Amino acid sequence: MEEVECEFDIIWLDGLMTNNLNEPDYLNRKTDLGNLIDHLHVFNNTDECLDYFATLDVADKVLFILSRSISKSTLSQFHEQTQIVCVYVYCNDVSEHRERANGYPKVRGVFNRPEELVQKIQQDVQFLRHHFIPANIFPVQDVHQTSFQNVNKEKTTFLWFQLLIDVLVRLPRSEQSKRDLIDECRKCYSNNACEQKKISDFELNYMSNQAIEWYTRDCFLFRLINRAFRTRNLDNIFRFRYFFIDLQKQLFELHQTQLSFNLSQTLCRGQIISTGELQQLKDNIGGVYSVNTFFSSSAKSDVALTFQTGAFGKPYFECVLFEILVDNKTDSKWKVSFADIHDVSFNKDEGEVLFGMGSVFHIVDVTQLTPDIWLVNLTLLENSGVDESLREYYLENHIGQQSSLIMMSELLNMMGQTAQAKRYCELLLREHPSEEEKMQIYTYLSYYEYKLDDLTAAKRSSKIALELQNSLKLILPAIYSHMGFISSALGEYQDAITYHQISLEMERKKKIKEDEEMAVVYLNLGLAYYDLSMLKPALYWCEKMALQCQQKLLPSDHPSLSVTYSNISSVYSAMGDHKLARSNLEKALEIQNKSLPPLHFNTHIVLNNLALESQLVGEYKSALNYYRQAQEVIINASPFNPKLFAENYLGIAAVHDCRGNNRKALFYNKMALKHLSRKKPEHHLVLATIYNNIGMLFINMKYYKCAMKSLIKALVLEKHFLDSRHVLWLTTLSNMGMVYEECGLLKKALYLHRKVLNIRKYTLERDHPDLATTWDNIGVVSYKIGKFKTAIKLYQKALRINAIALPFDHPATACICGNLGNVYCRLGNQKLARKYYNYPESMTRACLRDTPYMKTSENEIETLTYDQSTAELDSFTRNYLASINDPDSLVDNNMTINSTV
Repeated sequence: MEEVECEFDIIWLDGLMTNNLNEPDYLNRKTDLGNLIDHLHVFNNTDECLDYFATLDVADKVLFILSRSISKSTLSQFHEQTQIVCVYVYCNDVSEHRERANGYPKVRGVFNRPEELVQKIQQDVQFLRHHFIPANIFPVQDVHQTSFQNVNKEKTTFLWFQLLIDVLVRLPRSEQSKRDLIDECRKCYSNNACEQKKISDFELNYMSNQAIEWYTRDCFLFRLINRAFRTRNLDNIFRFRYFFIDLQKQLFELHQTQLSFNLSQTLCRGQIISTGELQQLKDNIGGVYSVNTFFSSSAKSDVALTFQTGAFGKPYFECVLFEILVDNKTDSKWKVSFADIHDVSFNKDEGEVLFGMGSVFHIVDVTQLTPDIWLVNLTLLENSGVDESLREYYLENHIGQQSSLIMMSELLNMMGQTAQAKRYCELLLREHPSEEEKMQIYTYLSYYEYKLDDLTAAKRSSKIALELQNSLKLILPAIYSHMGFISSALGEYQDAITYHQISLEMERKKKIKEDEEMAVVYLNLGLAYYDLSMLKPALYWCEKMALQCQQKLLPSDHPSLSVTYSNISSVYSAMGDHKLARSNLEKALEIQNKSLPPLHFNTHIVLNNLALESQLVGEYKSALNYYRQAQEVIINASPFNPKLFAENYLGIAAVHDCRGNNRKALFYNKMALKHLSRKKPEHHLVLATIYNNIGMLFINMKYYKCAMKSLIKALVLEKHFLDSRHVLWLTTLSNMGMVYEECGLLKKALYLHRKVLNIRKYTLERDHPDLATTWDNIGVVSYKIGKFKTAIKLYQKALRINAIALPFDHPATACICGNLGNVYCRLGNQKLARKYYNYPESMTRACLRDTPYMKTSENEIETLTYDQSTAELDSFTRNYLASINDPDSLVDNNMTINSTV
């Protein structure tokens, strides 16, 4: 059964209660409490109760009953739970338990009479219903004067909440939206006859001009709407759209009629807040207090102070009196409505002023009024002082005057809530859309399924969208873009380019000038070329076309720019230009910190890439830190994505490999394998990468048969889904060459290294580090067959490339210097050998200064001869390859490392 969220939870822990919970005393109390709060959870086991707390949101509020024989340690254990607001002890021996409860400020009383317990809980619930308002608090300062990330965390949460409200209030009013609200309320109060009666009254008699009256009535609506916004549960907020669209509208109309009064007034609101929130207010005097729900206040301070009943749960909670100055000038341009509602309120004698969702206030001062009450002086602001250009851009270019569920799904996707975005598309399909609407829905659905790694479903949805487009004779370029994404994820890179080119042609036919959608198509085409290692066209489409187009059209902190910078970085990294790669990633991260909600799913991409760049330039500590940050984002994503988690482990393994910790690297590679399935095509690329990495680790550990077995697994997987120019395919061939080389099978090693060289020379820049690796590998073969002069030329060529592309102290560069030292040692030049061994950094610099760019002729490589000393490994390889029929059978998570050649 679907979980229903109500205003408060009551959790009752009774260590002696029987499992069937049929005791008369319990049943009577359940009936009494059920009339007050529908959600009553009863436990007779401490561990089970603690487990339930672990499932709660930090914003949930719990009233906690402990009964029968309760130890002091149990009370202490539960008293510290963040969600608990009040604790009630129900027992026979009041004096003994009162003594135990002494010193626990959340305890509201010790009771031995059930009617007293229920009465106290009733009083507290009535009191607490007006508290715990969700808010954002942040300073309005230059970001360089304070913690950049913490400030932007609050500001981005504020901005995306504003956009969510913008979309919701523009949704069309429908009978379905009313039905969603009624169903939710009935489920939540299923055992409460009193509230069910009110729900029926609302269902039969409610009219849109009664929204404020119903909101101010002590009933289900106020409680559930407050709970939905406090917990920021997007699904529940959506379910109440029918009502709060009316509430916003009526408040706006009242606001417009009262603007001409030109009155300044001071309003009051009494409230309980957590000690942490009070400290935030103190720390941010001069900053902004933004309220994420409707916010009521009174012109009468005595009404506000009735909410204050002395110290309540100190030091965990504090009583505050908000004193709010509203300077309503004739020329004020208020972004959020507020109005005196006493004429339309259910409580007409309170002089209530209601502020709309998203109201922002300047924090003027925080002082202690009495030992038990704090005074917080606020001033209502026309705007937040936060740069809202991004919000304004979305309003103008995406949301417009009327919203839709499609727009809702798009917003959720932009917020990183792709699974929820997909669910809203599926909701739309149940509402009997037109054929054209179905085409749009399936187009969005295919993209969300692609992002969630469900490529089979994504392919199916895009096919339906394409069929609808053809039957309707319409043009929707996004369909082909999404088919391009899916093809790339499946390793069908040439198909991906074709789809993106079709999409671009369609966009150009539709539009006279470039727009945001066309920039996305440019970027997609660049990424398709990148997947084929065609780096020059990739850079052209990503940087020259996509980025320049976006810079003309988008706000400087638009999230799409961060995506583009991140992808440009990947191209530069593949070209070996790590300085420009790092620069673009830092731009991407800066935009994400400014414009995306905390732990947004897209941030893991930039963090992973920053980790990789740090690793490539030898900054291993920094790399591990970035990988851990990315892992936090992946773990918090919903739904959990095992492929991304595996890729994160893969990165951590690579860092340990670079540090020379083979065993630790092998452990993380095997951990990555556990999260992957051979049955999922989208996992094959990562599986092949892992088998490659494990192969290299076995080479380092001199387990050559195990290495070749792992590399062949990678090769067979790659053969089924990768182009022969793909970087991973070439890496696998190169690694197999290294195994042959280590085992003395030099002819086979040279054959593979030359094959890799011939492709890399035509697909990579001449100063790319991968080319240096290939020249170095051929140099090793030359050295082993005694062609020392040729080996020196090849090593020098590799060293010069790395000197240009990598830091002088990079481990790959030191390795090449070591190889040069070996050659000169064999030639008897001990002096020069020692220089390469002992001073690799200075010798690398000298290589740039003294060595012209050398050309090693094909003839020099052709004339290399070999001494084939053993055929054992070659025989093993042939036999192993011959036994392979099904590439899926290659996936083996239990490889051992106990065999060597």
